[in-house]
Amino acid sequence: MRFLLLLLTAFCPDALALDLDLETTSYVSSEAEVFSTEALLPHNGARIEAIHIHGLKRSSERAVRWLLRVKVGDYFSAEQWMEGIKKLYNTTALYEIHTEIHERMRGPQPTVAIDLYLKDKWTILPYASANGGGGSESWGGGVFDSNITGYFTSAYAGISYLDGTPAYELGLNQEWVMDTDLMLGIVVTKAGFPVTVQNEAGNKSGELTWFRTQEQLLVGYHTGETFRLFSYAEIFQDSLRSAAPRTQGLIYEPTQYRLRPTVIFGRSNYTNYLESGHEFKIAPTSANFFAGNLAYHQLVLSYKRTMIWSGDSNFAYFLGGGIMSPSPTPYQFHLGGLDTVRGFSAYRYFGDRYLNGKVEFRPKLTSFRIPLFDIDRIVLQGCVFIDSGLISGASGTVRGTPRSSLGLVSAGLGLRGIAEKFSDAIARLDFGHTVHPREGFDLSFGVGQAF
Repeated sequence: MRFLLLLLTAFCPDALALDLDLETTSYVSSEAEVFSTEALLPHNGARIEAIHIHGLKRSSERAVRWLLRVKVGDYFSAEQWMEGIKKLYNTTALYEIHTEIHERMRGPQPTVAIDLYLKDKWTILPYASANGGGGSESWGGGVFDSNITGYFTSAYAGISYLDGTPAYELGLNQEWVMDTDLMLGIVVTKAGFPVTVQNEAGNKSGELTWFRTQEQLLVGYHTGETFRLFSYAEIFQDSLRSAAPRTQGLIYEPTQYRLRPTVIFGRSNYTNYLESGHEFKIAPTSANFFAGNLAYHQLVLSYKRTMIWSGDSNFAYFLGGGIMSPSPTPYQFHLGGLDTVRGFSAYRYFGDRYLNGKVEFRPKLTSFRIPLFDIDRIVLQGCVFIDSGLISGASGTVRGTPRSSLGLVSAGLGLRGIAEKFSDAIARLDFGHTVHPREGFDLSFGVGQAF
């Protein structure tokens, strides 16, 4: 069509006087094609005459335009536009984002008007927790908002009690600071974590409560869509309390400090409920580096890949590993539990070298809309998974024992409940059965995907 119009204006100059206003429209909408540029490629090179944003209620239109990085007067690029759409999805504060492009031929120069349709998620969510057993009990709650002030800044505040000892957590984070590529964040916490430790034979070897008081600063930078460089700077104090007798001691007497620089290549991008992309992460850590024998260091590498299959299912896998210098057991790597190898108890093994692999197939089971309270669409997603891990070094809580390599393998089924309108609202229930060593099964419940 554009070629024919150019011929018309070349051989029939009077056509310019007719102010031709012929229009073609492209529309990108389906979940499977949410990051596809195919429908938008024919508009490459056309000058943008207007960008209209529809549907915002809570988010700032100015912040949306900052993330798009595309302005009126630019020449349209499908790839650049899609980079902006990915950023909007990755805020986790927006969903059902659709692009509609209207191209017009006014003489020899094509122009486009872009209509961007999106919806705000409900981002203010309360949270609560309660745990008991092993001589300890804890409870607490707070509130989290991933879009405070409408500029995609996440903030949270909470309070809890562990065995009558109060704890708190306050945090603020902005991945894209105003119209820049900077990242900033600050976290202040005092928290307690009940821990049950097993020995190599699978028998309970101790019950501890790990307390941490910490101040954390995050500073980072983006380079384009696929490279992130940031670092945490932390000051903290750790102590351990045994369940019986109730004695408490500091792991290290002085206040500790730590730097955790991180580099991420690539990005696994969110859609309404699926993910697509890959991430390779390099994360060294150095703690107490001016404190001689109190210093310890580690290096962790990981790779994550997510793929959309048949338009409504995810296939995903993860491989991670690390190595570290000698350190107290609480700072060593651990395997077991819902974040590493499901089916086994958390902190099943400790060590100073580890590998961890996970594979998941997440088919969409069904979806439905709930009109009450404007809850909108709920997606139920299944999960078939295999987890594995290998760790070497000190096992259980015993230090100084001969080095050994210990492996864990499990498999299971899971269910995900995803409320699209609510930010980060993925309820995860997993049934993991131990394969090696055989220790039965375990149910785990969490928020967010396993990886």
